[in-house]
Amino acid sequence: MGTSVSANAIGFAYGLAPVFSDVSFRLDPGRFLGVVGPNGAGKTTLLKCLAGLLKPSAGEILLGGGCLSCLQREEIAKIVAVVPQDTRVGFDFSVEEFVMMGRIPHLKRFSRETRKDREAVRWAIESTGMAPFAQRLVTSLSGGERQRAAIARALAQEPKVLLLDEPTSHLDIRRQVEILDLVKIMSLERDITVVGVFHDLSLASMYCDEILMMTEGEARYSGTPEEVLTQENVGSLYGDKVVVTDHPVHSTPLVAPRSCALLNKDNEPGYVTGIENKPCEAGELGKSDRPDKSGRLTLITGGARSGKSSFAERMAAEAGTKVMYVATCEPMDEEMRARVSRHRERRPKSWITVEEPLDVAATIANEASNYDAVLVDCLGLFVSNHLFAQDEEADDQSKTEAVLAEVARFAEAARDAGSHVIVVTNEVGMGVVPAYPLGRLFRDVLGWANQIVAEEADEVYLCVAGEPVRIKPRGEAGVGERLRAVNRSESPRPRLERIRDLLIYNMPDGAALVVSCDSAGAIGPKGRDVIATSGYVLGRYITRVALMELIACGAQPILVVDALCVERDPTGDEIIKGVRDEAALAGLDPEMAVTGSTEENIATSQTGIGIAAIGIAERSELRLGRASVGDALVCIGVAKVGNEVTLDDPEIVDLGAVRALANIEWVHEIVPVGSRGIRAEAEDLAETNGLRFRVKPGAHLDLDKSAGPATCVVAACDDAHWQELSAMIGQPVFMVGEVEAP
Repeated sequence: MGTSVSANAIGFAYGLAPVFSDVSFRLDPGRFLGVVGPNGAGKTTLLKCLAGLLKPSAGEILLGGGCLSCLQREEIAKIVAVVPQDTRVGFDFSVEEFVMMGRIPHLKRFSRETRKDREAVRWAIESTGMAPFAQRLVTSLSGGERQRAAIARALAQEPKVLLLDEPTSHLDIRRQVEILDLVKIMSLERDITVVGVFHDLSLASMYCDEILMMTEGEARYSGTPEEVLTQENVGSLYGDKVVVTDHPVHSTPLVAPRSCALLNKDNEPGYVTGIENKPCEAGELGKSDRPDKSGRLTLITGGARSGKSSFAERMAAEAGTKVMYVATCEPMDEEMRARVSRHRERRPKSWITVEEPLDVAATIANEASNYDAVLVDCLGLFVSNHLFAQDEEADDQSKTEAVLAEVARFAEAARDAGSHVIVVTNEVGMGVVPAYPLGRLFRDVLGWANQIVAEEADEVYLCVAGEPVRIKPRGEAGVGERLRAVNRSESPRPRLERIRDLLIYNMPDGAALVVSCDSAGAIGPKGRDVIATSGYVLGRYITRVALMELIACGAQPILVVDALCVERDPTGDEIIKGVRDEAALAGLDPEMAVTGSTEENIATSQTGIGIAAIGIAERSELRLGRASVGDALVCIGVAKVGNEVTLDDPEIVDLGAVRALANIEWVHEIVPVGSRGIRAEAEDLAETNGLRFRVKPGAHLDLDKSAGPATCVVAACDDAHWQELSAMIGQPVFMVGEVEAP
């Protein structure tokens, strides 16, 4: 039985910048909805909301009548499959292994795939024409082959709802038809509800039962393809560059482009509109010669004279010969004129320069696809121009909302441009606070603008003293998934923060690297160890502590480093096996994501080990500083130490339990308990929130007993719900007190 999808007056905003608003539709099982519209209309953001990756700022989304926001990620994954615009794989998985990932929502914890899983994968691979590539590495595939592999993974998931973001990007005409034929047949035969974002209006018309046409953050038209894709409606969005006629075979609306640059019927040059209104020969303006162009958005940031513009120009030159340079402001003084002149002299003469201080989004939407690369220099001037263009009588919040709305429109247009768009911006948040109010407002608005563009970007570079440092993308959720409005009176976050046992490195794009660590001595298999245990158990628990700190605060582990004060063979190998097995439980590749060293120079008679784990998260999403007055403080698990600690003890909390806690909305903050005991960790949790821990009278736990390798955790949660925890996570739960005002 299929699942319906409903959107009831939903809207979304990045911080203060609205992307779209008041979008409503209902899609019954087996129906296919096509979302179309110009670049920057909010189509992909709408799809992310339907997938549960972004939370609407208004309205609600229903799956089969139930509220999407009420479902856990595991539940959503069993219902909804997503095929993104571009699938990136960081490791050398075979196509078969990659498609098998679509079965993960159906696998029980620690279980292996079944015959049913293998059959689903085989069917998905064969149906998408990927059987000849089953054993090929995904990283070796072309863009079109990788897109088909992504669709195969989604089909293997056996979803009830399928979300497609430009599903035919990178595909040739034959594969476009094959894939959409398959999706259409699947939707009919298996009652799958399909929502797809399309730039090709003719394909959307052929395959979709309904069309939702978006522009400027609103759903302008909705209905059947015949009702929506009329010359009047399409022309109102795309101007006179399109013609709507009937498809010669299917009789559906066919939307064809109309060029303003080709020779007319009298064999005379046409006229180009947009950037330069001048006569030209066909193909003179832009028109890249590269047949394999695909969209890509790069953000490059850095301080003054950091080399960011030079690096951006080199990157644009590497993209191809047809480059459009968008200057966001005319030079205002002699120093700037000299700098602009030097920049122009080093740029190739073939580049086309456009001076556009305000409506960069329209310039990109109309012209970028004709070029190998578009270089926008710089976002800071763009923000400054819009800030000065605001009504002087308007308050700061109104000015901010207006400017960030333009930035969001620009960011989506750049992401959907069909070309490599490179955006240069100034770094903010280095602790420099302007002395005048407008300067402080500009600093804050530019900081939010950088985060908005970074969220849409495929990659972000920070230039320091001429050296670019690549900041990796955040993954499916993206950087700045739910940007929060920051009080403008706050100072910028320091680059390095220490909160309890965590070290946090704040990056310019709003992301943060989180470092945790742990150590153990005289515990292990050596002759002079005080507590005897196997190296494997030691490796498991010492790694668990560091990873648990990351997961508890909301960071995604990415790397584990061990430092062993023992020889490699045999003690070290045993410990390393435990380290790797625990890392695998956190979702890490035990071979690639674990590194370290051993002691080979001096014989040791006692065991010693240090461990560090590194994770990544959006800084605003870390579960730090979330506890509030009235929260219940509970202990999950039992404090144990020394010989009391064994593997698979049901009273000892593990990574799975902590991850489950971190996914519960009303669990506000989690702290693993170490050697200082429950009381000390509860007091630290309260104090870092500027509050106080009050012990519950008659608590039947030893609050000062060491919990050794984090055998339990303390959590601050809603007082009304804490008793539900034991049934939800399968661990013992004890009320130990509450958070109160200092």
